[in-house]
Amino acid sequence: MFTLLQTAAAQQPAGGGMSMWIMLALIFVVMWFFMIRPQRKQQKELQNFRDSLKKGDKVALCSRNQANWAVAFLATMTYGAVPVPLLHEFKSSNIHHLVNHSEAKILFVDDVIWEGLSESEMPDIHAVIQVNTFKILYAADKRIYEAKEHLNELFGKKYPEAFEPEMLDYYEDSADELAVINYTSGTSGFSKGVMIPYRAILSNLEFGKKVLPQ
Repeated sequence: MFTLLQTAAAQQPAGGGMSMWIMLALIFVVMWFFMIRPQRKQQKELQNFRDSLKKGDKVALCSRNQANWAVAFLATMTYGAVPVPLLHEFKSSNIHHLVNHSEAKILFVDDVIWEGLSESEMPDIHAVIQVNTFKILYAADKRIYEAKEHLNELFGKKYPEAFEPEMLDYYEDSADELAVINYTSGTSGFSKGVMIPYRAILSNLEFGKKVLPQ
């Protein structure tokens, strides 16, 4: 996954509109407030907050088809967390159950679906983000709101001159590492989570390249 994304970013034409590396820069902006480096006097106080989303943690996504779904999915995967896509047709009770069952810490959701959900039914969730606007709908810690408010300032301090393709720092996975948890539709009973490793995704990509080389 690291190699494929790196190649895609490097091959984008100059001045060619919304290039891949600009899109990935936006991805890291979305995830930035979970990796803030606080001032020295704040480090001890915010240690647990900075570590709230670790490599391997689960991030649920539940929305209708839209470009920002892909942004959120890639943000999760390139950070090293595990995306958990959920069908937007699921009933609210099922979404609550699957968020809890997957032990997701973050939920990306669109506004229509969120109307039927409640954070009280997902006691372990750290934050809920509206996927079409990246607005924070709920945060268990008020410091997440504060970090989001200062996002542009923090990003500018880290990259004061420019943000270049070589500055992208992708998570480097291993073949047997968990990449995605994909829940079934549940037509024959409760939805079941399928744990998909990176090697399975790579196998599908390689098959697609052979069948559709162009």
